[in-house]
Amino acid sequence: NLIHQAIVKYFLKAKESEKYTFQAVSSAQLSKVFHSAKHDITASLGLGESQLARISGNENITASIKSVFNRIYDIIQNIPKTSLLTIDEINELLEYKPDSSSKKNPFVASNPRTILLLSHIKSIVNDEVIYSKDSQQKDAKFDFEYNQDIQKCYVNVDSTLFQRVLINIYKNSLEAIQKNGKITTKLTIENQNICIEIIDNGKGITDTDLQQIGQHGFTKGKDKGSGLGLFTAIEAIKKWGGNLEISSKIRIGTTIKISLPLAEHDYIYPYDLVLNKGTTLVSLDDDPSIHSILREKLKSLHHKDKISDSFFFSSIRDFEAKLETLKKSDIDFVVLMDQNIRGEEEKGLDLILKHELEGNALILSSNAHFESLYNACKQHEVPILSKVLLPELTIQFL
Repeated sequence: NLIHQAIVKYFLKAKESEKYTFQAVSSAQLSKVFHSAKHDITASLGLGESQLARISGNENITASIKSVFNRIYDIIQNIPKTSLLTIDEINELLEYKPDSSSKKNPFVASNPRTILLLSHIKSIVNDEVIYSKDSQQKDAKFDFEYNQDIQKCYVNVDSTLFQRVLINIYKNSLEAIQKNGKITTKLTIENQNICIEIIDNGKGITDTDLQQIGQHGFTKGKDKGSGLGLFTAIEAIKKWGGNLEISSKIRIGTTIKISLPLAEHDYIYPYDLVLNKGTTLVSLDDDPSIHSILREKLKSLHHKDKISDSFFFSSIRDFEAKLETLKKSDIDFVVLMDQNIRGEEEKGLDLILKHELEGNALILSSNAHFESLYNACKQHEVPILSKVLLPELTIQFL
């Protein structure tokens, strides 16, 4: 018995050591890959921007390309720190594949939180769908249909899993449409639920296949399809108290309708900007298009006892110099702070905490839906405004 106990204890310790060794090695490998990728992509973006600066003529095209560069930069800045990853997360990043014969779906386990729905969907479409290879090859058209009330709608979902669900649905729609095809995202409110309809004008689905879609393992027309996409979506949405329906007609198209219960407002995701009259607004952002949008919005608000003044900065040094002046003059001000500032190690939230601006600042980010940013801002009670909704942002005054 003593020998048996000793052997069991030895194997348990060996297994535990193996686990931590695997995590350390995997973490080191991922760190090396992540660091190399971030360095190479950032260098390529810098080269691209230097060449872009030499192009003259169509400012709309260059602004659009610049916007893409900024979006890529924002994404790579949120590459995860591997020291904070769990074994399961490392497995997933290393493309761990679940046993397709198992009916248990490991990706359905979710940790719901409140999200601002329109911001989340538009960020996914802009960042992951519009610039995808399929979308560019087919020159796909994307439309949104919704009324102003939709901007105030929140739902409780696992944000990462919800993103994966939507990307899979849009990917299916892109595969179904022909060149110059159209995908419309329609948002409506029905009986305390928000309905998301993703409508394509693709080839459609036969009645026979329609009856099987969403069943575990069913796939059609995909060499490497696992049948987990819609199955995962249906299971996840059910866990969030919602429903997913599919309707389709051959040669007319397919509609995926997701219904989710409306959730309470979360102050971390404001749908408008509320200011005191006479406030000075300060913006720190490396994207000139963001400053252009803000200037246009503020144009009619100056000199009317609303916005006292406004300042726009693209570098931390210039911003901090002005900040000291504002603090000494005891002026009421609000800062819109970019989370990822090109060429700077400090993040927007770091600057807010450094200068004790928690009550005077909001994060402005293309990645408002990212879990890591949400958790950090929630911890310090700093609201996040989504850049994708900035053109539609309403400014209110107390």
